[in-house]
Amino acid sequence: MSKIKSVRTRVWNWTGPTVPPTGNFCTNASDVLRDTGDAMSSFRFHQWLTCEIEVEDGIVGIGNAALAPTVVKKAIDDWYAPMVIGEDPFDYAHVWEKMYRRSHAWGRKGIGMTAISAIDIAI
Repeated sequence: MSKIKSVRTRVWNWTGPTVPPTGNFCTNASDVLRDTGDAMSSFRFHQWLTCEIEVEDGIVGIGNAALAPTVVKKAIDDWYAPMVIGEDPFDYAHVWEKMYRRSHAWGRKGIGMTAISAIDIAI
């Protein structure tokens, strides 16, 4: 059975132009409270992260994350990657539970769950 050999992350940056949304575009509940014309200001994803999981037989899975990708990259590289290397990718429920349970002090929402999701998608 092939094991997870490596975890690679990369943050991508969009530097090109963006298309403004139409007038009735709503990104979150606070947009409904008042129309200031800046609905996209809280919802601009110009960076995203890709997470590659490579197994011993050379197969690579790709996951992604758009929430705070630079911080998620740090969480994956420093905390989660060492945790999943050597694991069986077909036992993905075990891998998920291991990541979730070993980050319970800080990782059950936000950055932690985004990092877990990127790895889970790649697996």
